Amino acid sequence: MRRTTVFSTVLMLLVLLSACDRPGASRHSPKPTIVASNGYDVKESFEPFFKFGSGRFHVAVVQSGEYLPYTRAFVAILTGLSDQGWMAPITVPDDAEMADVIRELNSKKYSDYIDFPASLYFDFEWEVQRSARPEFQRIIGASTNEIDLIISFGTDATRVLSKIDGFRIPVLGDSISNGVTAGIIDSIEDSGKDFLTIRCNVGVYREQVRLFHDLINFKRLGVLYTDTASGRSYAAVDDIEAVAAERGFEVVRMSKYLHEEEGHPEAESGYLRALKELCPQVDAVYLTIQAGFTDENLPRVLAVLAAYKLPSFAMANVWRYVERGVLFGVSETEMESAGVYNAQKIVNILKGIKPRSLNQVFQHIPRVAINLKTAEDIGYAVPESVLNRADEIYGR
Repeated sequence: MRRTTVFSTVLMLLVLLSACDRPGASRHSPKPTIVASNGYDVKESFEPFFKFGSGRFHVAVVQSGEYLPYTRAFVAILTGLSDQGWMAPITVPDDAEMADVIRELNSKKYSDYIDFPASLYFDFEWEVQRSARPEFQRIIGASTNEIDLIISFGTDATRVLSKIDGFRIPVLGDSISNGVTAGIIDSIEDSGKDFLTIRCNVGVYREQVRLFHDLINFKRLGVLYTDTASGRSYAAVDDIEAVAAERGFEVVRMSKYLHEEEGHPEAESGYLRALKELCPQVDAVYLTIQAGFTDENLPRVLAVLAAYKLPSFAMANVWRYVERGVLFGVSETEMESAGVYNAQKIVNILKGIKPRSLNQVFQHIPRVAINLKTAEDIGYAVPESVLNRADEIYGR
């Protein structure tokens, strides 16, 4: 799936855990308790240390394509590392792209312990065929002395890395829609590859849909997605259908007119055309990750939803969707927690802990975001219980 826009959920007992395939208990505890081969307990400390006693660790960054949530996830990791003393704090503009962050990291010395060389940054630009490019081959062909870790953002990039037989460089994957169904990991309990660990938010989208249904009690839920394996994965179609079967509502799907390529000249216009055709058929719309649902297209999307007075829920509250008019979404606290979670996993990996040994289940209880102006415009009476639990309230 392609999106630089769109697209990175919610109140009530929502346990945000990443979008791996199935819920259920992990065989590992929420905090790693694995002991390294040298006897170092990974719980002991996250304080910084030098590579070989005096050098810096070298970390490569790879992403599926330019997409704001990837950049925010990376900045959250950097903030988590800063909180642990590994580097100085970094500040970048809200709309910074990944390359901007890498450029800033290399503009001065942020850390005595860890660096993110510009030569070790690679963007697939939503084309997995770019894995043949020499820049990427240079990264995956490096020795473990040259590169200590690869941080991979997105399903496509992480899937490419996960398929390399006998790979020895540790890989930490993040911002992956569904690691199991995407064929990246064997299960939420076990990545299946010694070099690989990812962040799994088990059942997060099911909880979002349950919450949305609790609040609205819709009978027909509209969902837009491209009808491909990637499109269904990014839209969490399986999760939506599972909740529909559980709750007894109908899912009205719309895939016509939609394009999967980010930046396609008709992605935004096709999305609007599909939305206009969908709205008369539904009681509510779940705004999933889709190439046509972009920052620039948001005002036009909101205008269509307002015309039909339909409640909406943003799967990923990117570009302050709720603040700008989507009825429901989730607050930003999840990203901060994910940054700390990943930063601590990074430290464990640099200590020599096998990535496969680390717990992949990320646990976070987020809070809901709501726009009261939108609620008023569509005639939705917000329950007091929602206001009491909301972490972010806009439009007052």
